[in-house]
Amino acid sequence: ALLASNGFRCVINNRPDNEGEGQPSSEAMRAGAKILYRARFEGAHREGGVFRFHGLNIAARYILGTDGARSAVARAFGLGVNRRFLTGLEIEYEGLSGADPRFLHCFIDSRLAPGYLGWVAPGPVVTQAGLAVGPGRRPDLKAFLAAVEPLFGFASAHAVERRAGRIPAGGIVHPWSADGVMLVGDAAGQVSPATGGGIKLAFELGRRAAQVIADHLMDLGPPPAHALAPSLPSSR
Repeated sequence: ALLASNGFRCVINNRPDNEGEGQPSSEAMRAGAKILYRARFEGAHREGGVFRFHGLNIAARYILGTDGARSAVARAFGLGVNRRFLTGLEIEYEGLSGADPRFLHCFIDSRLAPGYLGWVAPGPVVTQAGLAVGPGRRPDLKAFLAAVEPLFGFASAHAVERRAGRIPAGGIVHPWSADGVMLVGDAAGQVSPATGGGIKLAFELGRRAAQVIADHLMDLGPPPAHALAPSLPSSR
């Protein structure tokens, strides 16, 4: 939304139409951004002072790659890529009354969640239940849910969404920026060193990245990567 309000107009999204149109997408569109659904980044080349996107009628002075753990933007521009991952599965439930909303419920079990943990995370609308496992392992979400069923009562709740994905587990990639290009979020390996969580950091660093890019392009601010670097998580 910040970038849109400063004259930046386009966001590429390879999800189906309207999928993921939550609060961030709505705010961006209200600020003037145009979201291209079912559009995939397939590379870009620099021509003068702008990047021209392959297969899309888009030109941009700066590219911010927020395209996930297997970033196409990173590969296109020779930036660092994630090489170590956790594999996670998660279900969102409505009507799960057995989860105490005061807590994030975590379960460490070397058989059910080898290499990481399982979780039940109550939220304002839905409760998320899932687990992630280390490299070379396959998550068995069904077995985990069965093991904690007596505590939470999943059988009486309604599953509204399921997701699976890879969680970067190798730290921040290097390099995570080049002239006119920067990675943020999972694409850059920017997840919490303590928990592996990336949502909070993605929001925080995405907003900060928008600020420093706008400052750089419109007000001759410092290179965006230099300005963003002090905000990055440390694994030390």
